[in-house]
Amino acid sequence: MEKLLLRNKYIVALVSLLLTSGAEMLSAGEVGGLSGAYLRPPVGAAALAMGGASSASPDYLACWWNPSMIAPAKEKKIEIGTGTRSLGRTDLYGQFTFKVPPRLGMGFFILYRGDPFLDNLYNDDYDNPQKLDRASYTTLTSKIALSYNFTKKIYAGINIGILYQRLPTALDENGDWIYTSSNGIGSIDAAVLYKVNERLKLSVVARDFFALMTWDIASDGNYQINDRPLPSLTIASSYEDALFGKPFKWTVDLKGYVFDNEWNALDHKEAYLSTGVQLQNWEAFALRLGIGDIRLNGQFMDDEYRDEFFCKIGAGISMDLSSIVKGLHANYGVSTDKLWAGIDQQLDFSFRF
Repeated sequence: MEKLLLRNKYIVALVSLLLTSGAEMLSAGEVGGLSGAYLRPPVGAAALAMGGASSASPDYLACWWNPSMIAPAKEKKIEIGTGTRSLGRTDLYGQFTFKVPPRLGMGFFILYRGDPFLDNLYNDDYDNPQKLDRASYTTLTSKIALSYNFTKKIYAGINIGILYQRLPTALDENGDWIYTSSNGIGSIDAAVLYKVNERLKLSVVARDFFALMTWDIASDGNYQINDRPLPSLTIASSYEDALFGKPFKWTVDLKGYVFDNEWNALDHKEAYLSTGVQLQNWEAFALRLGIGDIRLNGQFMDDEYRDEFFCKIGAGISMDLSSIVKGLHANYGVSTDKLWAGIDQQLDFSFRF
């Protein structure tokens, strides 16, 4: 028993060290205003509640978080959800995954992020503000994923992303908005997951590599803009055990931004730490808590850093509804935004069959 406790403590310490070891090497800076910002907030109620730490969790929205987790699942799975962001924007998402025996898994995912219900948005011209129409901001992101089970301990996966955006980009002679849309095919996510034992999983996930969207801007002089969302690399862990005799899960994500999509080193490299726990004190009900987007860089010990809201806090619940419909599961998550200006929330359902 003592050896088991010692081994578990060693594993937890090793994971903690692994996920925080790179922080001091990062310079000051922020990636929030750079390309692809709409892809960075968490997707899924469970992930939102646990601070956005979901990259090594078992097959929850795997096409988005970690495509390597599709192959280990034995059943087909459908997940649908919706949510609102703190400023009123809307999320809609869905996923379908299935296994292709004996070792392959496939999945399809789609995410909508936009503002179909907002009617009080204006441009940033304070002298002559122009009101935006409803649904001025529209994005669609879809992913087609493949996963392969190499051994009982090693899984790998990859997905190809299709990106679409529609934005107001100029005013015509009558003062009406000109809308421009753009799409891109070929954004790549890749993941590897290593199952250390029944309790601990470690994973590395590369996201948004080779993403490119080209905008044709209509104005006095027509021109093109190449939009390249920032790629990221995430090191993640998921640890499951018992706490006070009840199921317990602890997840950690460390996401780093080192270079842009043209392989140029960023002037200010940066990492974000997110972590969450799940406590299941009831047979069909679980609580989730998390903190996310803790920015790790050279300002970590500065007074200015501590004066800011340096993280967001999430909470949520999970309910097993199999007593009503076999295979049905519900999740609800709520979180502060990074500036603590409002609340994000999401609700989703998963159905295994």
